[in-house]
Amino acid sequence: MGEWLRKFMLGRNGADPYALFLILVSLVLLVAVTFIRGAIGAAITWLAYVILFYSLFRMLSRNVAKRHMENQGFLKLKAQIKTKFRREKQKAAQRKTYAFFSCPSCKAQLRVPRGKGRMRITCPRCGKIFEARS
Repeated sequence: MGEWLRKFMLGRNGADPYALFLILVSLVLLVAVTFIRGAIGAAITWLAYVILFYSLFRMLSRNVAKRHMENQGFLKLKAQIKTKFRREKQKAAQRKTYAFFSCPSCKAQLRVPRGKGRMRITCPRCGKIFEARS
């Protein structure tokens, strides 16, 4: 039995992080649909099954290069989201000692000490000077 499975999976994509994420999403939707009745519940059930079948298709696909590109896109998006949450967590921890401003020119996030009154702030990225109250 193990040899047959090994031969069957040879050259196939397998379970990468994107496929596992899709399976998790479909399972969460299937659990959530137990609390939802009617047409919306049926639509969510179908959506969950479509996502589940797509993840199985990805795992059994022999087009490994295409599945690899999809997985890399997913990992890149996941890293961007994690970075955004990490920055917001750091900003929340520093709110008492620093004031945060956005540069009007390049939209860079700038951090200045709180309690200094009205001050001129120079953006290190673009060099724009603007006034703000810390």
